[in-house]
Amino acid sequence: MDSVNSATPKVLVVEGDWIIREQTVLAFLDAGFVVIEAESADEAMALLGSSPAVDAILTDIRLRGAGTGWDVAEAYRATKSDMPIIYTSGRSIDPLRMVDGSLFFSKPYIIDDIVSACRGLIGSGA
Repeated sequence: MDSVNSATPKVLVVEGDWIIREQTVLAFLDAGFVVIEAESADEAMALLGSSPAVDAILTDIRLRGAGTGWDVAEAYRATKSDMPIIYTSGRSIDPLRMVDGSLFFSKPYIIDDIVSACRGLIGSGA
């Protein structure tokens, strides 16, 4: 296995719709990111202790299973309080759950905008 440069940004993409997830993952890979993907909150939380540390999270708010994107973000932020988070949803959101260092994109979104926003959040140190 090739080692990954520690300067290479790593993003966790949590999206239940496989088409959206696949397109998003490919866009991040094309932009030079290392991508870890999950289709549910349960899967994303299981990765918390076993996957390489991520620099940012892109998560849909409404996910299959018991958890939400909010739950994923809160779990990862418990280990890194300034974790950059990009939330997405096809529905309106509760702005009270938004935290510093996070952004929201309504679906459908332009994938390149998501990638640029993620790079900006990582570069700013959130």
